[in-house]
Amino acid sequence: MLLPAPAIVVSANARFLTKMGRVYIYSKQRISKGIFDDDEFRAMCQAFYEAGGGKDTAPCLRRHSLLKYVKAEFECFRKLCKILGQGMLENSEGNPFCQEMDDGATLANHHKFLAVGVQLFDPLLQRNHAMCLGMRRLKGDTHEQNAEAIGFCTQRAFGMSTKQIAHSRRRATDQARPTINVTRHAHNTTHLLS
Repeated sequence: MLLPAPAIVVSANARFLTKMGRVYIYSKQRISKGIFDDDEFRAMCQAFYEAGGGKDTAPCLRRHSLLKYVKAEFECFRKLCKILGQGMLENSEGNPFCQEMDDGATLANHHKFLAVGVQLFDPLLQRNHAMCLGMRRLKGDTHEQNAEAIGFCTQRAFGMSTKQIAHSRRRATDQARPTINVTRHAHNTTHLLS
């Protein structure tokens, strides 16, 4: 059982800077880092700051200070993943609780990357969640390198190995091929899903 966290008082300036960082991280649009150095963007931030009751000059992130907020938000994500992973592992009675997904891409400069994610069902919220755990640069395209990148991403996010959390793996290239997943229920009936 999780205990309630102690109340944390955060200053208005810290909240404003955090919200600026989250706009860059979570926006559905691709936002350039250069916008944080744009005078019009800063004027807009000043207007929002004053409308929210702020006094004097609005605190604004610059392009180079943005990295600190991105790293801090990622650390929060990792902590929440570890709490989620422990809860899901407990709920599944020690069985792997998600499906690992990955897809590779070669960029125009011939650098290879592997995106790693998981898909899991949350019994409390009755929802299916897909989470990107990270992207890793690959030197080649061997199974060992892919497995190492997948293992790194799952260990970094959940603090557990891929075998502990994932009952199956699905590559994006496998989407066209039918897959068979075996689902076992509490009353020992088995369903095949394709």
